[in-house]
Amino acid sequence: MEAALDALTLVDETFTPGSLIESTAAKDVGCATQAGMLVLAGLDEVSGVQTDAVARDAHGIGEAALIPYEMPGWPEPSAVNGARLCDYAATVASTNSPALPGNDSSFVGMRELATADARAVIADARLAPAAASCTEVATKLVVVQPSLESGEAAPFSVELDGCRRLVDPTLRARIASAELLALLTPAG
Repeated sequence: MEAALDALTLVDETFTPGSLIESTAAKDVGCATQAGMLVLAGLDEVSGVQTDAVARDAHGIGEAALIPYEMPGWPEPSAVNGARLCDYAATVASTNSPALPGNDSSFVGMRELATADARAVIADARLAPAAASCTEVATKLVVVQPSLESGEAAPFSVELDGCRRLVDPTLRARIASAELLALLTPAG
């Protein structure tokens, strides 16, 4: 078999760049390989219920049916006993074609917030006003994973540059305050 393969002539060669499927460094500290900024779509603003999950109709007639489910909310700041901050750097391919935040991001490190700072982050983030449309692409992102005594609360994402938005646990874009950005921006 090897002789037959060696006798073949290479006619064409194509290189396709790949991407890292999972980072061991990120996995080891409990972070995702990419920031994966939460998508702001499919939220029913009136009820606050996510309605874009689709399943086959139970009657077997082949129609798709929506499965509503409750979105996670903010934890009470007093219930938070710390937070894991997963830091990401994103590359911007072209300023003419903005990408979704979180796409093409790479894990760069993990930090932890002490209880007092984590509570301040949650208290500030809960009060953040709705964000307007913005086309600037973030190159620095952080995913905040609050810790509770009973486990972890829903994570949320913050752009440290670009539009400086946060995407809350209910998938709504908010404006990150200067105080919040100061608490979440890595030193140096």
